Amino acid sequence: MRALRAAVACLLAVGWLAGCDDGDKDPVTVGPVVDQGLVDILAACEDGRDNDGDGLVDLDDPGCSGASDEDETDPPLAACADGEDNDGDGATDLADPGCADATDDDESDDPPPPQCDNGLDDDNDGATDLADPGCANARDNDESDDPAQPACADGQDNDADGFVDFPADPGCGSEFDDDEGGDGPPLPQCADGIDNDMDGRVDLADPGCTSAADPREQTPEERPVCSDGLDNDGDGIIDFPLEPGCSAAGDDDEEDPARAPQCGNGADDDGDGLTDYPIDPGCAGVGDGDEGDPPVQPACSDGRDNDRDGLIDYPADPGCASAADGTELGSCGGTYDVVDLESGRAFRGNTGGGPFEADGTCGGRGSSEVVFGYRVDEPIEALEITTEHPDTAVETVLYVRRDCLDRDTEVACNREPLDDGMAGNRLVVPNPARGDYYIFVDGATGASGAFVLTINAVPRPECRNGRDDDGDGRVDYPADPGCQEPDDTTEVDPAVLPQCADDDDNDGDGLVDYPLDVGCFAAADNDEVDVCGQGVQVLDFPVDIGTVLGDSSEGSNNLNGSCGGQAAPERIYRYALRHNANLTFSIDHEETIMNTLLYVRAGDCTQLQAERGCAPLAVDPRGGPGGGRVEIDRAAPGDYYVIVDNAFGLGGPFRLSVEVERLPAGCSDAFDNDGDGFVDGEDPGCESPDDENEVEEMGPFACSNGLDDDGDGLIDYPTDPGCFGRGDQDEGDPMVQPACSNGRDDDEDDLVDYPADTGCSSAADDDEVLPRPAPQCGNRIDDDMDGLADYPLDPGCAAAGDLSEADDDQAPACADQADNDRDGLVDYPFDPGCEAAGDQSETDPDPRPVCSNRVDDDGDGRVDFPRDPGCTSAADGDEADPAFQPQCANGRDDDGNGRIDWPDDPGCRFAADNTELQQGPVLARCADGIDNDDDGVVDLADVGCTDARDNDEADPVDPPFCANGRDDDGDGSVDWPDDDGCAARGDQCEQAGYGICGGECLDLQNDEANCGVCGRACADGVECIRGFCGGLFAFEGIRQNVPDADLGGWEVCHRDLYAESAAVINNILAACDGEYVMYGCRQVGQPNWQLLAMGERDTVFRNTGDQNNNLNDHNGVSWYFSQGYSIGFVAPGTGVSRNSCDTANVQAEQRLCWHTGGGRLNGGYRCGARTGLNGARDWERVIWTSR
Repeated sequence: MRALRAAVACLLAVGWLAGCDDGDKDPVTVGPVVDQGLVDILAACEDGRDNDGDGLVDLDDPGCSGASDEDETDPPLAACADGEDNDGDGATDLADPGCADATDDDESDDPPPPQCDNGLDDDNDGATDLADPGCANARDNDESDDPAQPACADGQDNDADGFVDFPADPGCGSEFDDDEGGDGPPLPQCADGIDNDMDGRVDLADPGCTSAADPREQTPEERPVCSDGLDNDGDGIIDFPLEPGCSAAGDDDEEDPARAPQCGNGADDDGDGLTDYPIDPGCAGVGDGDEGDPPVQPACSDGRDNDRDGLIDYPADPGCASAADGTELGSCGGTYDVVDLESGRAFRGNTGGGPFEADGTCGGRGSSEVVFGYRVDEPIEALEITTEHPDTAVETVLYVRRDCLDRDTEVACNREPLDDGMAGNRLVVPNPARGDYYIFVDGATGASGAFVLTINAVPRPECRNGRDDDGDGRVDYPADPGCQEPDDTTEVDPAVLPQCADDDDNDGDGLVDYPLDVGCFAAADNDEVDVCGQGVQVLDFPVDIGTVLGDSSEGSNNLNGSCGGQAAPERIYRYALRHNANLTFSIDHEETIMNTLLYVRAGDCTQLQAERGCAPLAVDPRGGPGGGRVEIDRAAPGDYYVIVDNAFGLGGPFRLSVEVERLPAGCSDAFDNDGDGFVDGEDPGCESPDDENEVEEMGPFACSNGLDDDGDGLIDYPTDPGCFGRGDQDEGDPMVQPACSNGRDDDEDDLVDYPADTGCSSAADDDEVLPRPAPQCGNRIDDDMDGLADYPLDPGCAAAGDLSEADDDQAPACADQADNDRDGLVDYPFDPGCEAAGDQSETDPDPRPVCSNRVDDDGDGRVDFPRDPGCTSAADGDEADPAFQPQCANGRDDDGNGRIDWPDDPGCRFAADNTELQQGPVLARCADGIDNDDDGVVDLADVGCTDARDNDEADPVDPPFCANGRDDDGDGSVDWPDDDGCAARGDQCEQAGYGICGGECLDLQNDEANCGVCGRACADGVECIRGFCGGLFAFEGIRQNVPDADLGGWEVCHRDLYAESAAVINNILAACDGEYVMYGCRQVGQPNWQLLAMGERDTVFRNTGDQNNNLNDHNGVSWYFSQGYSIGFVAPGTGVSRNSCDTANVQAEQRLCWHTGGGRLNGGYRCGARTGLNGARDWERVIWTSR
């Protein structure tokens, strides 16, 4: 912290400091790391340019006298440096005896001798040359004497008492004492100006001193309250010397005194012209009760340059924390040469050569360190400290202390990741208090090396920095109309002033704008509406303090809570929560009268339904119901109205407090905060890990638009490392690759990056460590109750580290029952391009995976998936059989159905399947990945399959048009898979929508004589539309009272009574195999259907799980479906209450629910508002399919 000391340190440390800050804006040798955007406003001698064209830049140019020099033009060279023999004596420049040095402008004369060898008394002190105490040797060119030393440090026995200087002479209070005379009374160690315990702190600044009368500075066993780094009295000020309640560092009580102490009262109590801490040398801290100057003048106010750095006393010497500071060396003493930093200025250095004295709580032991100083003079948002720079070559530990030599004063520490191929560390100190900070750059691995260090003081946002930044005469939130909240970064007013700052009485209540109108919480509010009732005052709760004193008798009498408050006055506060948190509001304080009660409402002040809790203050001091506390778990950001009311009477005083436990941001907390089934990054409402809510904004977003926006070959979340979540607006990759896409096994679990590592939820995840609790796609639980658990089985799982199993609205390519890559194989596990059901592409890799390469890689006589029990999917990269044979290859009838193993047992989908028990819907034979007819061809590649819904692979006698080797439709493409009109190799016609009628391919979609099927003729004047005469009766939403005559194009695929329970759901799914399905119900004998709803088959039948209230929104209807609980629909936005059928009554007339269980359709339960129909034989239910 001393400019001269820093310069000397730079010279002494050549080889370990490549550049030092000389107190100017430029490092001494290398120059600062300059933002190129600032070059145009820099002086010619610090702009990085060769302005005079001499090949030299900035301070390397002899034309530059300093960084602020505006002209690089070189001055005329002196005669002794111009390369000429100016005096014609045959000698040039410094070889000429007439040249004293390169600045000598005369070669003709002999150089003048140095002052200490010229025979003159140059300083007129009566002593000449080497006899002068100012001469070190004959070459010394300055005879002037060093400053006179104080009597107690001059090596003389000035008072002739036989004792010399401090500490031997009892008349010396310190080495700076200028009088050896008189012993004087001995001073207590805590008032003698000496660091008696050698801990770098003197007198009242020492935690061992409770007062100036304390006889010893001995360090206490436990840190006193005024030195513990905590704000013990909750006033926002921490410890001595800034805490008004601390009279010394050893004080054990931070409570502020009733009257301001002399060193913090704004008065010059000792009449020395200096007022309070830190200006008055009699003030060791704000809480010091005596401004009287100490007997021994402190080093930081004695008028001497005690540390010989060219800077004298406080505030000029940065080693002085105050005028009462006992040393100019700062708290590092002589242990370190501290170099002062400036915000935004880069410093180049090297940790080699530094001492091995310190380490941080997070590392640094065994490495040398370098120490820097920075003083915070005004409130700031944060200190950002970084070595992230291309020229940094050493991996570091950064730690920050308030007291240089005291490890317990550390406020932050960070060790960068080791051996990651990149050197660069970053440390942030949020909301630092005013004062000195010591920044240690230490080695992380025992090695030393070069670094570039930069510190940035992040300013507070304009709306809470205490300044009128936009010059409108109004300062900060809530007074400035440009400030929506305290954290707004600009005070600039909008073009149209908000209602609470427009000088109009917008709500006609006779009150104008903030702060007069009670409807205005701030000048930036855009309505004057009184949220808690006309004229009812609402106070803003001081969220930064956490407690407030009030009196309910001064409030209104308009509200009451569920636990009381009728006809009694209340005081209302608005608590503006800006982040997710657990909240505890309390009136349980001694200041609160006993008949007080508390209730809290979220978002709406007047509605009882918005109440989140109501609690009377317990009369019994041992506690009771409520206890005057309202706890709100997982409170979302927003406004909370906190009402302090009374059970009876006229009200009275209270103290209201809030405890806040900040939770991770809503997009980083592993919870589905908005109830849409998606968690954190998977939620389209999440843009960044700091996003406080998952509520979705209008898209599309760069990270969920299906495009490779940054051209890195990776598309969207979760595969692009630039995408934190689906709502992220930028795919650009970060400078440093996240842990889950850096190609390293960071957590040493033998799994590398996304999607292989179960600790990685996406490629942008920066932590491979498996979180707790485990992610849904790796916890062995069927979280979304769709019958499929975890990765790779669940289509909602993109990886094992995926946080949510919830299925997307659009099924991924590997679970959509379509042959997307037209290779004849459909979805996971049958398509070699599908490593999991959640994969977005079926494209086969090249080379093909081991389990699809047609080679018996493990030599067990069984080749590839689905035959080899070592192959769990066609994309599996290993055929090796497991130690225990799976059920579908173990030669046993495990499910006792009389059929053994794959492919005979219908419960076995492949040889590696580990259950013979049939679960879930039975896939059609042309989509099950099995060669059912054993002809060597599977599914859509089999000439026996007309499409993926075909349930028979048996080959026809004659090849169909899509397998006959001819271009039957003349479109230039022949057969499946080349011809897009062919759904499979067994498709009858090469044109989509055509079918064979009388040996000819006809358009069954539009032919009135063959509408949908051969021979179905439409009535005269009725068109055939998409295979339905008059078109399919299609609609959006829920229909009521629909006659049979309107159901054109629909075919009944299941019909029974509400009382019946024999139907197997898998059989219903097989029968209802058209593109669309429709549910309906009515009383038997009625001509109209009481309720109808329709949608795409695969979406309507999508499993939403058992024992939950999950809904699947589609076509204006909210559907639910499970084989073990219930199926049905409701109107969107009305919600369900399944137990197991839906018992909710909101819009009851649009609710349909049928019980299910054990894979069967069971009785009832409701058709519209009619419920309890489980045994009803006079109500019928029908499912239709489109044909």
